[in-house]
Amino acid sequence: MRRQPEAAIRRAIRELLKQLGFAVWDCEQNRATRQTPGLSDLIAMGHGRILFIECKTPKGRLSDAQHFFGAEVERNNGVYLIWRSTTDAWDWLVERGIVEEAS
Repeated sequence: MRRQPEAAIRRAIRELLKQLGFAVWDCEQNRATRQTPGLSDLIAMGHGRILFIECKTPKGRLSDAQHFFGAEVERNNGVYLIWRSTTDAWDWLVERGIVEEAS
């Protein structure tokens, strides 16, 4: 089975969130122009929530800057998520009653 690159995971999560009524900003920065180390890949607003989402491959790890950013979000009562697939996203949204599980 071929490994899905992080960019493809990010696009799939972004599209899922848009389909579910979220406004989504893609904050991905390539290494050459990175201005804000640690900033989450996606920011999503909808259903009364603001989500800061870091997209990773199944084995992807957070950088020190990403750990710091996530801790700052949480320290300020924000929601910082690390999703590795649309399944992660869907399960989190269902668990919180934001979307209903398909029957």
